[in-house]
Amino acid sequence: MYSGNVGTQIHSGQSVEHQESAIGKALWHQITTVVILRQNMRQSKQSVADTKLRTALENMRYKSCTPDDILFLRSRIAGKGPNDPKLAQKRFRNVSIITARNTQRDKINELGCERFAAENGRTLHSFYSIDRWKNPDDRRQKNARGRAKKKLLDPIRKTNVLPPHLQRILWEQPHASSNKHVAGKLTFCVGLPVMLKHNDATECCITKGAEATVVGWQTDKGPEGQVVLDTLFVRLKDPPKTVKIDGLPENVVPITRHSTATMCYLPNDDEVSLSRDQVLVLPNFAMTDYSSQGRTRPDNVVDLNNCHSHQSYYTCLSRSASAEGTIIVQGFDPKVITGGASGYLRQEFRELELLDEITRLRYENELPEHVIGSRRNVIIRQFQKWKGTSYVPSNVHLAIRWSQRDPLDMLDATTDSPWQIVKGKKCNKEGITVSDRSNTTGFVIAKGTVPVTSASRKRRLDDDNIDQTSKRIKVSESFDYELQEPRGFIWDSENYSCAYDSLMTILFSIWVQDPSEWKKRFKDMNRIMNVLASGFHRASGGQGTMESARNKVRHLLHQRNPNLFPYGQVGIPISEMSEQLLRSDGIIASTWLRCIDCQDENNLNNDLQTCVIQCPDDRDCTTSMCLQKKFRDRHPRKRCGHCNGEVDKITRFDVIPKVLVFSVSDATVRVSKKISFHNGGSMVIFGLKGVVYFGDFHYTARVCVGRKVWFHDDIATGRKCTYEKTLSDFTDSELSTCGGRTLSLVVYAQN
Repeated sequence: MYSGNVGTQIHSGQSVEHQESAIGKALWHQITTVVILRQNMRQSKQSVADTKLRTALENMRYKSCTPDDILFLRSRIAGKGPNDPKLAQKRFRNVSIITARNTQRDKINELGCERFAAENGRTLHSFYSIDRWKNPDDRRQKNARGRAKKKLLDPIRKTNVLPPHLQRILWEQPHASSNKHVAGKLTFCVGLPVMLKHNDATECCITKGAEATVVGWQTDKGPEGQVVLDTLFVRLKDPPKTVKIDGLPENVVPITRHSTATMCYLPNDDEVSLSRDQVLVLPNFAMTDYSSQGRTRPDNVVDLNNCHSHQSYYTCLSRSASAEGTIIVQGFDPKVITGGASGYLRQEFRELELLDEITRLRYENELPEHVIGSRRNVIIRQFQKWKGTSYVPSNVHLAIRWSQRDPLDMLDATTDSPWQIVKGKKCNKEGITVSDRSNTTGFVIAKGTVPVTSASRKRRLDDDNIDQTSKRIKVSESFDYELQEPRGFIWDSENYSCAYDSLMTILFSIWVQDPSEWKKRFKDMNRIMNVLASGFHRASGGQGTMESARNKVRHLLHQRNPNLFPYGQVGIPISEMSEQLLRSDGIIASTWLRCIDCQDENNLNNDLQTCVIQCPDDRDCTTSMCLQKKFRDRHPRKRCGHCNGEVDKITRFDVIPKVLVFSVSDATVRVSKKISFHNGGSMVIFGLKGVVYFGDFHYTARVCVGRKVWFHDDIATGRKCTYEKTLSDFTDSELSTCGGRTLSLVVYAQN
């Protein structure tokens, strides 16, 4: 295979455009051809029937099956005749049926579970999900305004508990009623086949699509008294490597419960947004054609009756390892796989064949020097001028071969715009080049191109791409923030964000007190806080979302340390995150040693550049006492170099920060409602602004706005915050825990 210069990556579904790399496209086609050959090579036998199956699959790729192909495929339909394949054979008894629709999959799985339990004398056990309301995104609410014909979205609720009658309905819905295919009710027994639906641990072969059988489980009781799965133990079926976990038999792995944000559909077509806790597996008596991709099945049972394209037929049937192991349930429609491919698809196949031929000739050093294009259209035109439009490579399938009656015309010429460096343009404050006042995106039109214009812009630009706007953002600074309910961040279920959401919800409540002043203060800290303040400013002016501000900050932290701040469904250390977020570009405090006898001082050069203070592991301590210990404490190991006396470790602020955060690892530390200390002749007072709690692999927060305390959980409350009570009604110890979780961060700000 050719290994020279390859252009940009392309995709099989793209149209003929000059931006695509020709050689890259050809390499892709060769790889695709190899994949197709491998799919045909799944057939491990060389009988007459296997040859017919391979021929039928090759023709099916181009929707050009012959009468002989149809006759052979019909011979593999299950029936009662003496020569018909028998679905009741033992080898096919518990084989997963490939079908086209999720609803069919769910019904087959339901019937399969009942049959399996009856045949094996097992008792089926039902395990239910834990469902909670998930508040909708404000952007969806905003976009739905003025659209009377659209169905109203879910309202923002004060509680996340579902009504009992609605919960029962949700539990009885099929698995496909959830857009993430998270089951409301799972019914299992020991030995029942299942399919894993999430990449829990790829190193242990716990991957999405892996097949397994149930060997046991651990359960818990849900908030409604229902039985919920805590851990499901399954034995992997034919894993690529042997898996051995301490305390478990070989190839037996644990599958734990996940919390997934999903949209569920009710029988009356209503949609509800939920946060659903459930083990992400499904029974495996049926799978969809989409899920079957990439598998080799010695026993392949397929239901083609609802497959509506020849690609779907091909996907289902090409899983087979042999013709003998292939059984078609019901029947199929021959029109789907006959009649030839559409004109656009046939054109695509033809051009790919030419690129294949060009790649082969270049690899064999038989391509002329003047065929040197690096773009798809260019190189195909050069090749056609050299060989002529009537040239057809020898290995092109009959279904797509071109001739005088069905020609492949010369491709239209496409002119690329030359690259150039734009100079002498004005830049805005954020360094984005703009050519005129109306250009607010920073995009510069290349010379030689014709811009596309439209009468009206129907959609806004993506929030993450807006760096400046044509209208000035107005933020009211005269309101009484104590009367305002704080706004929270919405959880990202694909890239867990609860650590970011909890701290940033508190920071946003601080920023709202005085946006213009706090924007300056955040900007003075570091670049990341400047980005966050700008994001707050845009979100408050309706020009973006709080989540886009969070995502920009998260991206910057990930760039600094991808191992410490990864993406995905993993946790991050919130203490490290807060230290990076609140790090100052200058020195905040300095530390030195002072002898208590001779008063001799010695600078330790232990300079503090972050607003985050680590609380010592002292029992019966408050955050105020932690600050006192931090700024004056007896050093346990150092002695004075002059008189050998004991020394104090003393820390003093060089610049008093506007925000002060305590990182707590001891659950016995109590939260002080305010912290005060003398700075020269004046008293500096920090008020409590919020507390972050951790437990059950999840962060939540309490937000203090004036004298009121609000609770925020990005999964349960989303954009809203739930009012609890006034700050004076809390004791110091009550603020140390919240809903079974213990404090992790305590945030103060100057009043």
